[in-house]
Amino acid sequence: KILRDLQKKNTKQFEVFVWRKLISITDYYWAAFAAEGSIKNPEWWPKSNSVPGYVQIIIGSGATDIGIHTDVYGSEKIPVDTYFTVSFGEKLVLMLPPSTPSESFPEFFLGEGTYEKGRNTSKKGRFPKKPSMELVKRIKEAGGYYFRIKVANRLRKGEGLTLFVPKGWHHWLLGTSQWAVIFGSSSF
Repeated sequence: KILRDLQKKNTKQFEVFVWRKLISITDYYWAAFAAEGSIKNPEWWPKSNSVPGYVQIIIGSGATDIGIHTDVYGSEKIPVDTYFTVSFGEKLVLMLPPSTPSESFPEFFLGEGTYEKGRNTSKKGRFPKKPSMELVKRIKEAGGYYFRIKVANRLRKGEGLTLFVPKGWHHWLLGTSQWAVIFGSSSF
């Protein structure tokens, strides 16, 4: 429905979107579209050094995620800064600093997430929706964060809440609303 609405509102803008990925798991959907030139970046975002193909609109339904990962570019796996603006819906967010090696995740999460090799640097597992106090303590001691990000009712139409993810930070976002729409970009 969201895609149909976009297409009805502005066919030219819709045609700019390039379908990148669609995952269907029972009733959950996740899709990312390249949207170069279709998104106005926040004022504080660098005007240069944009990562080609990393200006995106991401649409997801239900409890969808792509696992904990760091954002990198190309086969050289160059670390990049990223921002996400949630314009509709909400997400749970888990962030861990670069000093937490991904190899330690099975021990770090102690059964509160299971892992297998995923895309690029991603480790796919179960997002800990209701983390134990022990896991919350490990996240805090590691210098990480666990929080909910959602669009506030008081925001004006067209505004959203933005999350900045610095280079090297592991991050994991899980949808907690029926639908979520986020957009963002990455920079070297």
